[in-house]
Amino acid sequence: MRMDIRIKGTEDVRELTAIDRVTGLEWTADLISAGNLPRDDNERPIMDAEDYEWWATYISDSEETEREAEQLSAEIGVPVGDILEACGSEGSLGDMDQHRAAAIRVMATMRSEAANK
Repeated sequence: MRMDIRIKGTEDVRELTAIDRVTGLEWTADLISAGNLPRDDNERPIMDAEDYEWWATYISDSEETEREAEQLSAEIGVPVGDILEACGSEGSLGDMDQHRAAAIRVMATMRSEAANK
C-alpha cells in the first residue's frame, strides 16, 4: 500500500511507500508518523517538498540497505535478519541522517570478519 502525500502550498500529490523486504509489511505511516502531520480535505498528510524529498531518500536508502543485507547474507551465510539487526544496533543510529552510512560500515565489517575466518 502506498501513502499519498500532498505537497504543502501546491496541488501536487506524491507517493511514499516503505515495505520491509524481510516481512513484506508496509510501514510508511509508522515511519513518518503520518498521524501527526496536517491533513488535506482528502485526509492525505501534507508536508513541504524538502521534507518529502528527505523521506523519499531515507526510504530508498533503507531499501538499498535491505538489498545489500540480502546479498551479504548469501555471501557469508548469516541470516538477513541478523545482519539488519546488527545494522540497527549501530551506535550512530539515533541520527536518522546516519542510518545508511552506519549500515554500510556494519556490513563492511561483517564482510571483512567473514573473509578473515
